[in-house]
Amino acid sequence: MVIFITGILLALGVYKSVLGNFVYVISVPLIFVGDTAELVIQKVGLFFASENEVLEENRILKERIDTLERQLVTSGEETLESNEFIRARVLVRPSKNIYGSLVLEKIDNGEIRVGDAVLTTSGFFTGIVDEVNFSNIKVKLSSHPGFRQDVSVDRSGTPVTIVGTGGGNMKSELPQGSDIEQFDLLIDLPTGRVVGEVGNIEADNASAFMEVFVRMPVNIFEIQEVVIAPHRELE
Repeated sequence: MVIFITGILLALGVYKSVLGNFVYVISVPLIFVGDTAELVIQKVGLFFASENEVLEENRILKERIDTLERQLVTSGEETLESNEFIRARVLVRPSKNIYGSLVLEKIDNGEIRVGDAVLTTSGFFTGIVDEVNFSNIKVKLSSHPGFRQDVSVDRSGTPVTIVGTGGGNMKSELPQGSDIEQFDLLIDLPTGRVVGEVGNIEADNASAFMEVFVRMPVNIFEIQEVVIAPHRELE
């Protein structure tokens, strides 16, 4: 009788051990699956959050561009339909090349030379003519990586040298305390046209300089037509 009871207890112990292992084997993958699912959900949430942020930034940029265009109209800027300008349509935008440039086709007759200023139809400075051949014109945008321009702050006259970083963006490094603020307009010196708007300004107390980020006041990926101001004086 004692032997029979002992055997039952041993059997129950083995069953409990096997059952426990079985439950462990089943539950561990479920735990990992749960963690993975949670991670995927988090990433999807971050994706939509990032997309919403981009849409909001685009909305704000469009509002700023509209404001700048209204400022140009009310500030007495001359019309860009005069004979001193040559119209051209955009054949290739920056989204289809890696050089931060536009490829144009002339609409109006007229001589175009390397270095001529290229403006939007609203009057914003966009870049300069970089190459001219029989059928097309290549434009180097202000945001072309490494392209340097001497400009000034419209509000204060502070001289600034901006360098293109691509995608419609430029940046500059100025001494701490320079008279420049967010949303200041920067003016191209040879043409007197708006070339950019100041975005963020990052200052480090450990440095004597601050980094100024500038964006072109136009969406370079949607430009359809521009005007060329012949014979821009080269620096």
